[in-house]
Amino acid sequence: LTSIYSDDNGIFWLGTNRGLYRYDRRELSDTHYPLTIYIREVLTGQDSLLFSGALPPGQSPEEGFQLPQPLAYQLNAVSFSFVAQGYDDAAKNLYRYYLEGFDENWSPWLATHKKEYTNLPEGEYTFRVMARDIYDNISPETRFCFTIAPPWWRTILAYIALGILLSLTLWVMMWYRSRLDRQKLARQQVKLERERQLNERLRQVDRLKDQFLANTSHELRTPLHGIIGLAESLEAREVDPDKLEDIQMITSSGKRLSSLVNDILDFSRLKNHEIELQPKPVDMHALVDVILRIHTPLARGKDLKLENKIPLRGSIVYGDENRLMQVMHNLVGNSIKFTEAGHVRVEARREPGFLKVSVEDTGIGIPQAKREAIFQEFEQADGSEKRIFTGSGLGLSVSKRLIEMHGGQLWVESEEGKGATFSFTLPLSREKVAPDMAPPEPASRPEYTPGTREIVQPLQLPPTLIHDEGNEKVRILVVDDEPINQRVLRNHFRDEHFQIIPAMNGSEALQAIALAEEPFDLILLDVMMPRMSGYEVCQKIRERYLPSELPIIMVTAKNQVSDLVEGLAVGANDYLAKPFTKEEFLARIKTHLYLHRINAATGKFVPYEFLQALGREAITEVRLGDQALREVTVFFADIRGYTSLAETMSPSDNFRFVNALNGRLGPHIRSNQGFINQYLGDAIMAIFPREPIDALNAAILMQETLHEYNRYRQKKKRRPIRLGMGIHSGSLIMGIIGDHKRM
Repeated sequence: LTSIYSDDNGIFWLGTNRGLYRYDRRELSDTHYPLTIYIREVLTGQDSLLFSGALPPGQSPEEGFQLPQPLAYQLNAVSFSFVAQGYDDAAKNLYRYYLEGFDENWSPWLATHKKEYTNLPEGEYTFRVMARDIYDNISPETRFCFTIAPPWWRTILAYIALGILLSLTLWVMMWYRSRLDRQKLARQQVKLERERQLNERLRQVDRLKDQFLANTSHELRTPLHGIIGLAESLEAREVDPDKLEDIQMITSSGKRLSSLVNDILDFSRLKNHEIELQPKPVDMHALVDVILRIHTPLARGKDLKLENKIPLRGSIVYGDENRLMQVMHNLVGNSIKFTEAGHVRVEARREPGFLKVSVEDTGIGIPQAKREAIFQEFEQADGSEKRIFTGSGLGLSVSKRLIEMHGGQLWVESEEGKGATFSFTLPLSREKVAPDMAPPEPASRPEYTPGTREIVQPLQLPPTLIHDEGNEKVRILVVDDEPINQRVLRNHFRDEHFQIIPAMNGSEALQAIALAEEPFDLILLDVMMPRMSGYEVCQKIRERYLPSELPIIMVTAKNQVSDLVEGLAVGANDYLAKPFTKEEFLARIKTHLYLHRINAATGKFVPYEFLQALGREAITEVRLGDQALREVTVFFADIRGYTSLAETMSPSDNFRFVNALNGRLGPHIRSNQGFINQYLGDAIMAIFPREPIDALNAAILMQETLHEYNRYRQKKKRRPIRLGMGIHSGSLIMGIIGDHKRM
């Protein structure tokens, strides 16, 4: 080839050593081969996934190449090299491509035969490529399909593992949080337990303190009872005025000390809400009258006048009389204590629904800063060690609480150095005081001065209710382990015709009852005794004797309502708290003895054993129609030939004869656990509720007694007595028949 020339028609002329050649491209267009494109190699890093464009056997370029294994995520940079199989001016071949799953559209026709993709995300891809030659022939597209696997942290296993890890982490966190909560809860529980134990110890200490106060108060009551009782006994016998005044001072001081002991005991009981009021109509004028008389000895040596300015009428309140006396003891006692000269005046004014009572004095007064504090426990207006006036600091606190329990209020008005006025309100009573409790109307309003000899006017007891039958004395068993109490009670009985039998403990008392030839008429029983309490002794006595048969009065220093209830529950007839006055003591004794005599007289007509069989304790409980079926032994005895015997005697002789004979035979029935159901003229009907042998023993003893009696009659040349007897054991219905007027 030496030269080439192209004319205007696109024909090339070629000059060679062999000649001239003509080349027309249009004439050769039907002789070219079909245009095909091949993907020569696919590079991932330095490795090729396809070599020399080789396809699997039987697979055309149009079908493409499917990479059998996903590419690892780190091989996400893929480079494609492709070429068209067209050799006519191959350098001018153009290409376009489209990576399905990554590109949005086909690329424009480009002369490049390479394409590189980087940072491909995981997923499925198809690389599609086409070629166009200089004749504008377009080859079919060739495909290369491949998949890039997700990174390990985005695989299903990774998600499962991550889920497990998160779950485990969450569980660990929850477990740890729960552990922290448990530890916190455990610490709180330990703290709470410590606080509970501390509170329990504090409560226990508080209970021990209250118990100590209560026990101490109870223990103080016994010597106080002795002091007051002995002083009252001496007072009743003393005639020397000076000695009598001293004895009265002892009595008054003892009662004042008794009031202070009550404050100590009530302080504990108020805190534990153990006090129950027993309200009734109370005449405040009469109550204050008694209080001022009791406190008169405290004013001796002072230029002090005690005045009761409460109106005689219209001063009836509804409250617990004993508690109101306790309040007045505290208020009047404090006023006398802190007043050297002037007056202590008690006044009252009616207000709507209430009575306002004021205790005014001309004493030292109370500083303003202390007016509220004095109503707190153990607080005093002057708390220094050098204070002139001493006290426990409990009286006003107890008084305030007692007044509030009545529905009223207690307050103080005072100016330091000019005295104080304590006032309280109480609800007015809608009822009147019972006539026998109303005070007598004095000729003039009483005033009490230190020179008054008569501190308390002695109460006049009514005439005795006990009538002796012949020379028979009332037998009283006194059970108390304190010799001083025994002495006090004996002194109280000095002017009475009673036979006193002492017992120092419960065992001695039970033994005395069991061995007594004559039954006791009354038992005075202390509660707090060694080895066996008074409650236990009372229970054992009640196993044999009904309250109507043998009355029991408990005489003790335990004065709480619960103690009284327990005493009455075990069978006591009455409950008398120490210290008490001689007048009250004797009045109760005589009342119970009188009731005992009435019950004893009733028992002569209706045996106690009969009442017990009906399940009744007293004849007042018997109802028409009461009945009981019992297995008993019935005993019947009568005098044989009594009609002819009675004809030889006058009616009065008949009565004396039958009563004398019954007096000899009847005791044998009672001594063998039987009771006489009825006397039928010359006949006796008795019932033995235990064993038939009891009736047989009674019959033998009665025949022996009758034999001795007949020997006496024979000496007097009198006809002997023959007694017929019958015994039957079986079921017997005992009951009450009649009408509502006569049973």
